[in-house]
Amino acid sequence: MKSYPQRVRLEINSSMTTIYLLVKKHNKTGLKYLCQTIRTDYEKYKGSGNYWRRHIKKHGNDITTECIKECFNRDEIIKWGRYYSDLWDVVNSNEWANLKNEEGNGNTSEWAKTMWQIPGFKNKMKESRKETYSSEEYKKKQSENSKRLWQDSEFRKRRPNQSGENNGNYDPTNYNFLHNTGETFIGSKLQFSKKYNLRPKAVRHLVKGDVKIHKGWKCVKENIDDHRQSA
Repeated sequence: MKSYPQRVRLEINSSMTTIYLLVKKHNKTGLKYLCQTIRTDYEKYKGSGNYWRRHIKKHGNDITTECIKECFNRDEIIKWGRYYSDLWDVVNSNEWANLKNEEGNGNTSEWAKTMWQIPGFKNKMKESRKETYSSEEYKKKQSENSKRLWQDSEFRKRRPNQSGENNGNYDPTNYNFLHNTGETFIGSKLQFSKKYNLRPKAVRHLVKGDVKIHKGWKCVKENIDDHRQSA
């Protein structure tokens, strides 16, 4: 391989696309993020990681950016991305927001299968989703989206009926319910709750045995056929 003087090598490199390997640090929380970009104004690049983006959305964009390496091809960014990812153990460390090693690649299905096997990745995803789904902003957006959909008459027409027996979670099992007055009912939980105007959740707890009696009713655990024969 031909060797060039340092000055010549710099001139050749200057004509190539530079990939900046960065360490971003949130000044308020101290959380760090290893990332890369080809933007020359890399201080303005926020990073693309889900955990990191949700973190700065919650805590603000007070971030310090340090460029730790300038790379000039994909092989270099992979090499140094892996090096610093391993050096700082960015996936497993709570000090870092990375859900995967920084190698300049995207989220493929094979990558996802591998990453979900790493405890650090699973914990970070769980915490990230917990923060997102419990936030007031998320709840507000969900409520607004739901209202907007239901205001669309075409959506209401197209939406399949998933209530009652059409629900995929519908339990057709017949249960034997006995009231303290001696009245009995044999049927599904849904049929029982509708006939006696009982809350479905309360009926579920009654069947599971979480509660023994609800409004005078109890669920008889004996086999229904045996109960019929003895009746």
